[in-house]
Amino acid sequence: MTLLIIKYLIGPLLFLSSFATIWLNEKKAVLDYKRLELAESICQEVNPSNKQQIMQSHGQLSYVSGLAKTNHVITDQISSVSIQNSMRLVRTVEVMEWR
Repeated sequence: MTLLIIKYLIGPLLFLSSFATIWLNEKKAVLDYKRLELAESICQEVNPSNKQQIMQSHGQLSYVSGLAKTNHVITDQISSVSIQNSMRLVRTVEVMEWR
């Protein structure tokens, strides 16, 4: 009897609380969207080769875009594989069983 009453109380409470959860989630999404719009409006591009522009943008919201290059050789210590002119080396291991 008490288990039946608990079931009939918890179900509607969870149903009603779901509306509050959705409303709070949507409110947070709108706030995040407004913050991203503000950040996009005040963000400035910085030329990485211009040292004066880098110093002037210190502490401000800025971004750098360009082509990343390297002349380093990356070597995997376990498999002795080397890659030249690369930013990273990822080792993916798959184990398969044959029956």
